[in-house]
Amino acid sequence: MKLNLLSIASLGAALVASEVYFEETFSAPESIKAWKKSETKDNIGSIKLSPGEWFSDEKNSIGLQISEDARFYNYAAELTKPFDSKNKDIVVQFSVKYEQQIDCGGAYLKLLPVGADLKKFDGDSPYTIMFGPDFCGSDSKIHAILNYNKENVQIKKTPTPVKDELTHLYTFWIKADKTFEIRLDNKTIKNGTIEDEWPVFPPKEIPDEDDKKPEDWEDSPTIDDPEDKKPEGYDDITEEIADPKAEKPSDWDDEMDGDWEAPMIPNPEYKGKWAAKKIPNPKYKGKWSPKNIPNPKYKSDDNLAIYNIGAIGIDVWTVKSGTIFDNILITDDIKYAESFAKKTFTEFVQKEIDAQKLLIEKEKKDEKEKEKLDQDKEALEQELDFDLDNDSKDTKESKDTKESKDTKDTKESKDTKESKDTKDTKESKDTKDTKESKDTKDTKESKDTKESKDTKDTEESNDEDDSKDEL
Repeated sequence: MKLNLLSIASLGAALVASEVYFEETFSAPESIKAWKKSETKDNIGSIKLSPGEWFSDEKNSIGLQISEDARFYNYAAELTKPFDSKNKDIVVQFSVKYEQQIDCGGAYLKLLPVGADLKKFDGDSPYTIMFGPDFCGSDSKIHAILNYNKENVQIKKTPTPVKDELTHLYTFWIKADKTFEIRLDNKTIKNGTIEDEWPVFPPKEIPDEDDKKPEDWEDSPTIDDPEDKKPEGYDDITEEIADPKAEKPSDWDDEMDGDWEAPMIPNPEYKGKWAAKKIPNPKYKGKWSPKNIPNPKYKSDDNLAIYNIGAIGIDVWTVKSGTIFDNILITDDIKYAESFAKKTFTEFVQKEIDAQKLLIEKEKKDEKEKEKLDQDKEALEQELDFDLDNDSKDTKESKDTKESKDTKDTKESKDTKESKDTKDTKESKDTKDTKESKDTKDTKESKDTKESKDTKDTEESNDEDDSKDEL
C-alpha cells in the first residue's frame, strides 16, 4: 500500500512538475515582436503574421509567414524560461503550411543553447536540436538532428514529410530514458532508441578479429548430386559440326584452292559442359561470420540528449515565399502537447481540407470562366478580323471597279481619240489622194492638151510643107 501511495505521489509530482517553456499561436498582433532578426546578413527576408491566401478558420490559421522569395531567414525568440532537460522529456511541436507549392525550401526549427546571441544567429550558430521538414527537388526529409560532443548528428534514416499545400503537424518527443518518437499529424512514423538510430556512439559490439572459420564449415547451401552420372559419350558431342547442307562450289579447283571443307555450324546435339545437378547441402550451416565481442571503445553517456535550451530559431533558405509556421510548442509533457494539438490542429484538419476543396473548385470554375472568356474574345476578334477583311475587300473591289471604270473611260476616250485621229488622218489622206488625183488629172489634161497642140502644130506644119511642095 505504501508503494502505491508513493507511486501516486510521484505521478502527481511529475504532473505538477510538467512545464511549458514556449507556446506561440501568433493570435496576438504583437507576438511577432518576440522574433528578433539576425544582424549577420543584409539580405534576410521579412516575416509577417498571416493566415495565408486560404484557410479554414482565419483566426486559428494566423501564423508566422516568410514573405519574400529567394531569401535567407534568420530569426530567433527567447524561451519563456531556460529548459534544462535532465531527467525530463523534450517535446518540440509545431505546424507548417506550404501553401506555395514548394519546390525548394526548409521549415525546420533550431533549439539554441542558453546564452546564444540572437543578433548573431545564422547557419553556423551552435544549436542543440534541429527538427522539421525540408524539400528540395526529389530530396524530401524530416530533419532530426541532435548535437553531441559539439557535432550535429542526423538520424540514420530520415522520415519522409507530406508534400502538399495543407497544414501538417510535426512532433519530436525525446524521452528521458533515451528513446524517442517522431510524429506526423499525431501519428508515430519513427521510434526507437537514440543509440540505435543516431550514430553518436561507437557500436557496443565488434567482430572478433581472432575468430577464424572452422575448416569443416559448410557455407554452400547446395552441393553436386553424387548419384548424378555423366552419360556415356557425352564428351564426344562437339560444339560445332560441318554443315551437312553445304555443297562444294562448282568453280572450286582442288589443285588451285586445296581440299574443300564444309563450313562449321553449331551442333544441335551439343548441351554444353556437363555438370552434376545440385541438391541441398545437408551439412550447410549458413554464412559464416566471426563472433561479436564487446567493443572496448564503447562507452555510454548518461548526458546523451540532455540540453540546456534558451531560445528557438528559424534558420532556413527558401526559393518561394509563403511558408507559415504556427502553434509552436516546447514542453516536457507529451500529454499537454497532445491536448494543445487537438485544440490548434486536429479540430481544424477536416475544415482545412474542405476549404482547400472549395478553393480548388473555385479555381477550376474561374479557370473555366477565363477559358470561356478567352474563347469568346478569340471568336470576337476573329469576327472583327473577318468584318475588317470584308470591308477591306469591299473597299478594294470598289477601288478596283472605279479603277476599271476609269481605265475603261480612259481607254474609250483614247479609242475615241484614236478613232478620230484615224478618221482625220484618213480624211486628210483622202483629201491628199483627191488632190493628188486632181493634180494627176490636171497634169494629164495639161499633158494631153500639150500633146494635142503639138500634134496639131505638127499636122499644120506638115500641111504647110505639102502645100509648099505642090507650089
